[in-house]
Amino acid sequence: ALPGIAVLFGGAHILAPFGLTDMGAVAISVLILTVACLLYRANRERREAELARRETVEIADQHRRAADELRNRNNWLRMTEALAHVGHWPLDLADETLFWSDETYAIHGWSRDRKPRLEDALSVYHEDDREHVAQAVETARETGRPYTFRARLVRPNGEIRHVEAVAKTQLDEMGNAAALFGVF
Repeated sequence: ALPGIAVLFGGAHILAPFGLTDMGAVAISVLILTVACLLYRANRERREAELARRETVEIADQHRRAADELRNRNNWLRMTEALAHVGHWPLDLADETLFWSDETYAIHGWSRDRKPRLEDALSVYHEDDREHVAQAVETARETGRPYTFRARLVRPNGEIRHVEAVAKTQLDEMGNAAALFGVF
């Protein structure tokens, strides 16, 4: 009845010894072709999954190497600051929060569990220097210009430290001062 299709899928003459009609031969041929397609597709999906797994492993390795590099650089920065007795700090001008490096805490004589704000940082300067320091910060906030000053810090134990602070302003997309980054 369908000799063209039977021939296309292997033909009745191949399956005739098994007593199959043309339709039976077509059905078996379609089944074989379907299984072959499914096996091909499964094999392709397995190869794609293996490729994706390898890419994921490579990305994870790249992230691990980058994290190791960052950790090393942070350690080197901490060691450099400790050896040179220089600390760094960024100040967010919007909410006046500070981040202090380990050495900045050491210079101030504060423990790391105390989280500084601008008001706290200004209060540790000697009363004769405090207004000068506050004015340097305010001028940088208004103008976006960097500053340098020398002043005296009074540590919690009463010891006076002479420091020189250098700060650079980070501008936002509108050109306004958004943060200060400084060292002393």
